[in-house]
Amino acid sequence: MTYRALYRVWRPQTFSDIVGQQHVTRTLQNALRQQRFSHAYLFSGPRGTGKTSAAKVMAKAVNCEQGPAPEPCNACEACQQITNGSILDVVEIDAASNRGIEEIRDLRDKVKYAPTEVRTKVYIIDEVHMLTPEAFNALLKTLEEPPSHVLFILATTEPHKLPLTIVSRCQRFDFHRVSPEIMVERLKHVCEQEGIQADESALSFIARVSEGGLRDALSLLDQAYASGGDCITENVVRTIVGTVADSSFHQIVTFIAERKTAQMLDMVSELVQEGHDPEKFAEDFLGYLRDMLLVKTAPNLPETEQLLKIQPSLAELAEQFTEEAVFAMMEEANDALSQMRRTNQPRIMLELLLVKLTHVSNERQQVKSSELASLIKRVEQLEQDVRKRSVQAAHRQGEVAKEDGADAVKIDGSKRKSSEMSPSQLQKVRAVLERADAASLANIKDVWPDILASVKERKITVHAWLIDGVPTAADEGHLVLAFKNVIHRETTEKPDHKQLIEEVIEQVTGRAYKLVTCMQNEWKRLEESSAGREQAAAGHVDQDEHVRQALEWFGEDLVEIRD
Repeated sequence: MTYRALYRVWRPQTFSDIVGQQHVTRTLQNALRQQRFSHAYLFSGPRGTGKTSAAKVMAKAVNCEQGPAPEPCNACEACQQITNGSILDVVEIDAASNRGIEEIRDLRDKVKYAPTEVRTKVYIIDEVHMLTPEAFNALLKTLEEPPSHVLFILATTEPHKLPLTIVSRCQRFDFHRVSPEIMVERLKHVCEQEGIQADESALSFIARVSEGGLRDALSLLDQAYASGGDCITENVVRTIVGTVADSSFHQIVTFIAERKTAQMLDMVSELVQEGHDPEKFAEDFLGYLRDMLLVKTAPNLPETEQLLKIQPSLAELAEQFTEEAVFAMMEEANDALSQMRRTNQPRIMLELLLVKLTHVSNERQQVKSSELASLIKRVEQLEQDVRKRSVQAAHRQGEVAKEDGADAVKIDGSKRKSSEMSPSQLQKVRAVLERADAASLANIKDVWPDILASVKERKITVHAWLIDGVPTAADEGHLVLAFKNVIHRETTEKPDHKQLIEEVIEQVTGRAYKLVTCMQNEWKRLEESSAGREQAAAGHVDQDEHVRQALEWFGEDLVEIRD
C-alpha cells in the first residue's frame, strides 16, 4: 500500500509548517536559539491543532546534528529517524492505553539510562490526562528532578484534569483552534500541491465543520476527493458529513416567516427520508440561526463577511426578522435540541420545534409592531398635553390686574405654576425694554439665522427648542426672546442650554449678551404698558408747556390751574 492519507503527508516537519500557532512556535524557537529550553513542556488544546506534531518537531530540533537549532534540518540521520519513528531515544506513549502505575514505573526506571543514539532522550506522553492518580504520583518525582539528558513533553486536550502538582512543573503552551480563514488558505495550498479541484464554498464548509482542527479538515478533504470525482463541491462534503444544505435551511426559515407550516413539514419529511438525522438537523439549524444573528448584529466581522460572500441571500433573509425574534428562535431550538437527546422520537420533537417557531417569530414581530404603535400613541398624547398646557398657561397669564399704577400678576394657590413667569422675571424683561434700542435689535435679527445654524451644529436638541423664540428687544448687553410655547421657553432657560446659546451669540456677534426669555403674550402686554406710559408722559409735558405760556401772558394772579 503506497497511498498515504493527506493528514499524514502534510504533517508538519518544522515549526514553520505548524499553522495558526505562532504564539507557541515563536517561543519554542527563541528558547532553542538561546539554548534555554525547559526539561518539561505541557501542550494543551483541541484535537487536531498540532500538539503532537509540535512535540516531534521539538524532539528533532533538540537532537538535530546541526543544533540544537530553531528549526530541524530534516536531512541528518537523527531527524530522519525521529520522523520515521525508528529511534529508541524518542519515546511516544499513548496514555489512554498505558495509563497504569506499572507503565509509569517502567518509564521511571528507564529514564536514568543515558540516550544511545542522540544527545537528549525525549518522552512524548499523549493524552496525559488519562493517567490514573497513582500513575501521576509515580511520575511526579521524576518530572520534578529528571536527569539532565531527558526532556518530557506532555500533550492533552483536557488540561483541567491534570493535577496542579504536574502542571506547575511544566512550561504550559495552549494551542488554539485554527481560524477558518487560515484553514481555508492551508486547504487551498494542499489542493494546489496535490492537484485537487475544489470549490471555495466547499473548502469554507470543511473549515467550519472541522471546528478549528486542521487534521480533521485534511481528513474530510481526503474523503471528499475520493468521492467527489473531478471537483469537490459543497454538496459532496455535506453528503459526507450528513448535514442539510444551507439552501434548505434558507427555504425553511422563509416558510417560518411566511407561516407556511404544511410546506415546511413536507420539506422536513423529505430530508428525513433522505437519511438526515433529526438531531443533527436541529444542531445545524441552530448554527444557521446563529449566522443570521451575526449578520444582523455584527455585519462588519470578518466571519460575517465570509458568510455573506458564500451566502449573499442570508442578509435579505435576516432582514425579515427582528433581533428579538431571532433570539427567541435560537432559544427554542436550543431547548428542543436538549430534549431530543433524551427522547426516543427526535423527529416529532423536530417537527414540534419548527411549528412552534412559526408562532414564536410572528408573535415577536407583532410585539415589536404593537410596541411601536404604543410609542406613537404616547407621543401623540404628549403633544396634545403640551398644546393644552400652552393654552392654559396663556389663559392664566392673561389674568393680570393693575394696582396703584404698578403691574401685579395674580397667582392662584400657594405655589406658582412652572408655566407662569415670576415677578422677578417680568422685571428683567421690563428693564431690558426700558433700555432697548432699535439698532441692537436690528443687529441681532440680521445674524439670527447664523446663530440658529451654529446652535444646531453644537447641539441639535437645543436648536429644536430655541427655534420657537423670536428676538423682540435688545440693549448693549441683553437680548429678549419671546416664545409661543411654555416648554420651549423653560427648556431654553436650563443653565447648560442657556450658556451654550449665549456662547454662540457672542461668537457670531462679537459681543456678550445675557439671554432673557418671556412668553409672547407677556411681551405684548409689557410692550403696550410701556407705550401707554410714554404717551402719558408726553401728555404731561405738553400740559406743562401750556401752563408756562399762560403764566407768561396773564401772570400768576389771573391764572388758575385745575386738574
